[in-house]
Amino acid sequence: MGLPESLLERVQTAYPNMTNSEKLIAEYLINSPEEFALSSARKIADAVGLSEASVTRFAYALGFTGFAELRERLQKELLQRNNRGFKDILDQSYRESPGAVPHLYDFLREDMELLERTMAKLSVEAFEQAVEAVLKAESITVAGNRRARGLAVILAITLNNVLGNTRLASSYAGELADEIQRLRPDGLLIAFAFARYVRETVLLVEYAAKKGVPTIAITDSPLSPVARAASIVLPVETQHKAPQLSYVAALSVANALASTVALRAWERAEQKAAASEALFAETGTFWTPS
Repeated sequence: MGLPESLLERVQTAYPNMTNSEKLIAEYLINSPEEFALSSARKIADAVGLSEASVTRFAYALGFTGFAELRERLQKELLQRNNRGFKDILDQSYRESPGAVPHLYDFLREDMELLERTMAKLSVEAFEQAVEAVLKAESITVAGNRRARGLAVILAITLNNVLGNTRLASSYAGELADEIQRLRPDGLLIAFAFARYVRETVLLVEYAAKKGVPTIAITDSPLSPVARAASIVLPVETQHKAPQLSYVAALSVANALASTVALRAWERAEQKAAASEALFAETGTFWTPS
């Protein structure tokens, strides 16, 4: 009989016959697969209180040539698992809770949980680096496609209201090359990307890296293709139990970024706001009661 296709299935199948040391490593992999996939053998060994050699032997026991091969396999599986279509999400949700329809408060509680999980994984140091990159940039491009488009629109408008140097990357077919050409090393690219990752966004981030353009990725995993190419990664949680992904944490991080920038560049933001308000009044941009 061949080995199970999934690494997690392979670990679960082998678990009853593992040594005590192997079981400790297996439990860490099963309970924290993303953290395991991002860690070195030394870091995993320290986390479970074993030697680095024990982690290597664990990989051998599962049929791998070493820890590096095991980790690479896990990274690929996690990306494949997350990179599902909406139909797959709906099917899984129905199989797990057939006929169940969540209440409004269930959705709100799950969004609150996403925020808590995002707070636990988001590095304050990375966030500060993102703020400094925004303040330093001569020009800013914000990119996001399909489900991430709305987030990109909100952040681009907000940062432009504050700094006056921000634009939204085009999502029209055939304009990717134009967007790449507009990127400059003294500028900044902020990209929103969530599974399933849109090819144009991934390519834009990769070409920005090749051109030496600083890039902030707001994404659902440090393993995502945009995270691998970005200068700064702000990971957010998106996995809802309901048959839909939620981007409330991504919006909250974007809002925190724009608000912090506004407070750090108060004089500049105030001048930009005053000029904008004068134009709004002159052009009658907003409805006012008669």
